[in-house]
Amino acid sequence: YTDMIQTDAAINPGNSGGALVNDKGELIGINTYISSTSQSSAGLGFAIPSSTVQRVAEQIIAGKTVTHAFLGITMTASSDPSGVAITSVYKDTGAAKAGLQTGDVITKIDGKTMSSPSDVSIAVSSQNVGDTIEITYMRGGSEHTAAVTLGSDEQNVQEYAENGAPAQNNGGGNGNGGNSGGFGFNPFGR
Repeated sequence: YTDMIQTDAAINPGNSGGALVNDKGELIGINTYISSTSQSSAGLGFAIPSSTVQRVAEQIIAGKTVTHAFLGITMTASSDPSGVAITSVYKDTGAAKAGLQTGDVITKIDGKTMSSPSDVSIAVSSQNVGDTIEITYMRGGSEHTAAVTLGSDEQNVQEYAENGAPAQNNGGGNGNGGNSGGFGFNPFGR
């Protein structure tokens, strides 16, 4: 996805937000999070490109509210089937309107394989509010697709959609993409 830069910089809880520079000392991004199975700096780091940082900074300076694409789910990793299991769906969000439900397992977004909550996070955060993405998911052993129009993270979601409340003892999970692995992302499957 073009909205993030992959880096091998060590990113640990508490030190994200640092500059990512090239060999000329030019700022190319701001380190923001890591995808890791070990919950440590051993994994893939991701940085927000400086062009995105500049655009957001200009919006803030101009007094505008900065919004991000918002899916409206929480989730956790799934191994059977392989993908990302939805642990809750919030009412009046793009996910709810497209018919996604708790227990569905997202396998692809726009044709790209999703194997972790951070994959979903990156796929959604690389979009704009109002964009439509195609989500491929498994439900009851059958593959389905849904066109989901992304909302804005300004939404104040509190109620669950029908068939969207968290399942019992599912390990929970929230985050930017609903990561239950503890990377400290923003909630609701941005």
